[in-house]
Amino acid sequence: MYPYMLECNPFPASTVARRDNAVFLGGRRWKIARNKIKENILKADVQISVIIGPYGVGKTHLVFNLLNFFEDKGFITSYTELSGLASGENPVIKAISHLLDAFFEFREEIVRGAIKKLDGEGMLNKVLNLNFSRFGAWRMRKKLNRYLNRDENVRLSYTEKMFFRDTVLTMLEEMGVDRRMTKVLLFSYSWKNILQTMDSAVSALSAMADVLRITGKDRIVIAFDELDILEQKSSPHDITEPFRNLINNLPTNVHVILAITRTAMDRVQTIDPGLYRRLDDKSKVCIVFLENPDNEEELFEIIRDILEDAGAEMDIRGEKELRNLCKVVFDKKKERPLSESLTLFNTLFEMVKGKGTNIERACELLGVSLISREQIVEQPKEIENAIRNLCFRLKEAGYIRKVHERGKRINLKSGGWRVADIFFEDNDGKWVAGEVKVRNEFLGASNLYIPEIMREGFFKEGGERKRVDRAIIWYIATGLSDEVEREIEKLRGEGKILDIVKLSGEEVMVLKEAKDLETEGRRLMII
Repeated sequence: MYPYMLECNPFPASTVARRDNAVFLGGRRWKIARNKIKENILKADVQISVIIGPYGVGKTHLVFNLLNFFEDKGFITSYTELSGLASGENPVIKAISHLLDAFFEFREEIVRGAIKKLDGEGMLNKVLNLNFSRFGAWRMRKKLNRYLNRDENVRLSYTEKMFFRDTVLTMLEEMGVDRRMTKVLLFSYSWKNILQTMDSAVSALSAMADVLRITGKDRIVIAFDELDILEQKSSPHDITEPFRNLINNLPTNVHVILAITRTAMDRVQTIDPGLYRRLDDKSKVCIVFLENPDNEEELFEIIRDILEDAGAEMDIRGEKELRNLCKVVFDKKKERPLSESLTLFNTLFEMVKGKGTNIERACELLGVSLISREQIVEQPKEIENAIRNLCFRLKEAGYIRKVHERGKRINLKSGGWRVADIFFEDNDGKWVAGEVKVRNEFLGASNLYIPEIMREGFFKEGGERKRVDRAIIWYIATGLSDEVEREIEKLRGEGKILDIVKLSGEEVMVLKEAKDLETEGRRLMII
C-alpha cells in the first residue's frame, strides 16, 4: 500500500511522458490550459492550438491527456514527435500517415455509413433497379442488408463488389469529395504510395476529412510535439515549410495542436515570419502558456490534484504533511523542470511503500539522514536526466554545440539499432554518445551498448551518414568486471576514444545543484 491508501504509485517513474499513462498535471495553470483547448476544439472555435512552455514543464503530458480525451470522444487522433524524425523526413507526411493507419481500422464503418445514407434517402433501391435485373436487385438488396448488419459471412461477386464500390464513390463525388483519392482511401490496400509529396498528403487529409464529415463521424486532431528541435536544426525550413503548407490548407474539421518552447517559437519568428504570424494570431489560434511552479503552493496544488485523481484518501493531517513535503521538494527543485519534482515524488512513494498510509516518513527521508541521499537518486533515469540537464546547461553556456533531448537512436551495420542515453556535439564538431549504467554488483559487458555503437554504429545528420567520434560510460557499481576491462582496452587499441566515469549517488545530487558548470563538465568528461 502506498501513502494515502493508494494501490498504485500515481507519479511518473521517468521524466519521459507516455501516452498510455499520461498523468494530468493538476494546478491552476494546467487546468486553464487543458479546458481552454478542449473547449475551443469541441466548439470548433479555432483550428490551431499552441502550447508554449519550457522543457520538462509537462507539455507532452498535456498533449497526451488531450489526445486520449478526444479519442474517447470518437475523434481520429495522430501524435508526431519531431525529435524522432529521420533526417529529411517530412513531419506533416508522417502525421498524415499515422492518421491513415487509424482511418484504415474503421473505414469499413465509413463505407457502411455511406450505404446507410443512400438507403435513408431512398436512393439505394433506385440505383439497384437501374443496374440489376429485378431478381439481381432483390438478391443484392439482401446481401447489402446482411452487410449493413455486419454479417461476416456475406460474399459479393466481382461485379457486385465493383457496383458496391462505384456506388459509394459516386455518392461521395456528388458531395464534393475527390473520387480518385477516396477510392484509394476506402478500397485500396496499398495507400501509402499516395504520400510521396506534400501536395498529395494534403489532398489525402482533405479527402479523409470530407469523408468523415459526410458520413457523420467526428473530427480529426493532429498533435506535433518537440518542436524544440527547431533550435538544433541547421536547415529548419524542412520543418517550417510543411507546417505552413498544412495550416494554409487545413480542412474545417481538422484541428492541430503544437507543443513548443519559447526559444523555438522565437526561432520560428526569425526563420519563417509568415508561419509565426499565423501561429501568433490570437483571433484564430488558441495559445496557452505553461510555466514551472513559482512557489511551493503551486507545486502543492499540482501534487494534490494528481493524488486526488488517483483516489487518494487525505485527512487534515495528511494534507499538512503533503504541504511540508512540497516545501522541501520545491526548495530542492525550484530551478529545475517540474518533471524532476514528479519523478522525485515517485521515488519517495516507492521508498515508503508499505510503511503507513501517510508520508511523514517521506518528510523525514528528505529532512534527515535516516536514509542516504544516494538511495534517493540511485536510479538510471535519475542519473541520466541529471547528466542530460547538465549538457543543456553547458550548451546554453557555450561549452558544447548541440544536445539531443531524449538520447539518439544509432543504427548498426548488422541491421539492428541501439540508443545512446546521452548524445551531443562538442564545439569541435565531434559527436559524443554516452551510456548510463547502475548496478548493485560489478558492471558486466553484456549490459553495455557502447562497444556495438563504437564499432558498428552510424546515424544521419543533415542528410549525411556519420559515425560516433567519442563515447562515455557513466556508471554506479561496485566496479568493472574483468570482461568489461578487457573490452575497454580492446576498443582503445582499435583507436576508439572511450572515457569511463564512476559516479556515486551523492555526486549526482551535487551535479543537479552544480553552480560551476565547467568543473562539473570536465569531471564527467563532457568537455
